[in-house]
Amino acid sequence: ERLHGLAEATPPALYAPLDQVPSPTGVLLVRTTGDPMALAGTVRAAVREQDPALALYGVEPLEETVAASIARERFTTLLLTMFAALAMVLSAIGVYGLLAFVVAQRKAELGIRLALGARPRALVGLVIGHAARLAFVGVALGIAGALAGGQLLRGLLYGVAATDARSPRPSPGVRRAR
Repeated sequence: ERLHGLAEATPPALYAPLDQVPSPTGVLLVRTTGDPMALAGTVRAAVREQDPALALYGVEPLEETVAASIARERFTTLLLTMFAALAMVLSAIGVYGLLAFVVAQRKAELGIRLALGARPRALVGLVIGHAARLAFVGVALGIAGALAGGQLLRGLLYGVAATDARSPRPSPGVRRAR
């Protein structure tokens, strides 16, 4: 089990009966089907009955413990996602502005072509072809940037490679919801 987050190595663990440990400290996991916090009083009473000197603290559902252990990675991922969405919106606005500027600059040329008998559909194809070439160059540069940037994000990824397009395999013992 990874006790201190996904990036931390699993510490060595020893499972022993409490009466064989000189100063018992550890973690007690209780499986329940209902609300885990409703069972906290019963668990405290059972531990107190076994050894009144044992202190029980930090009682929380396992989901909260796991969520707290990956909170920093989750926040960083959320922040990167928001910046990526903002970058996409800004780049779309930039591409639109650039294309509008190019069409405005070629307005006279397009008018002359139209006056000489070019069909409007051919002029639209000319503009879209120019935009497609720009998009192709942008996609090629974007893929190269994503491959280079993926190496920088390697520390945020757990169980997948930076260039892996497939979904990660679940850890042993973890079931996926269907």
